[in-house]
Amino acid sequence: MNAPTTMRLPQSADFRFPAAIEPARQEDLRLVTGTGRYAADWIYPGMLHAFVIRSQVAHARISKTDFSAVREAPGVVAVLTASDVAEAGFGSLPNAVTNKARDGSPQKQVLMPVLATDRVLFAGQPIAMVIASGSRSLARCGPCGRCAGARRPPIAPRRAGQSFAAL
Repeated sequence: MNAPTTMRLPQSADFRFPAAIEPARQEDLRLVTGTGRYAADWIYPGMLHAFVIRSQVAHARISKTDFSAVREAPGVVAVLTASDVAEAGFGSLPNAVTNKARDGSPQKQVLMPVLATDRVLFAGQPIAMVIASGSRSLARCGPCGRCAGARRPPIAPRRAGQSFAAL
């Protein structure tokens, strides 16, 4: 078994962490003592539950998706795919953080689709969202969806994450 590696931060002057702003935490005591309520604790009559079907590979071309078995599962109300998102007029996810490039120019805005369209860009990327009447229905229907396509090699090798080298 490999020994754990110690990671060191680069000493470059260009490497900076964003300024950390730590808000005052008011909910911690009640949550850790069991007197608080989490989002999963709120249950209302007729409430629907959502489950995101995510990519299991880091990089792939999607040629066909088939969620018909998921749509027919008991309790499933809807299955949303990239085409549904486009038909509804939703665009891509906005960039929440923008930084300037080293030369001071604005950062290039890269649009990220809400759900994967024709290719998977990272492991865990959302491909579809299932809406169902109960969380038990969701647990049964997740593996029923099918995506066909060509698997591609990841852009960065596995070991790239063990260093701070630029990819």
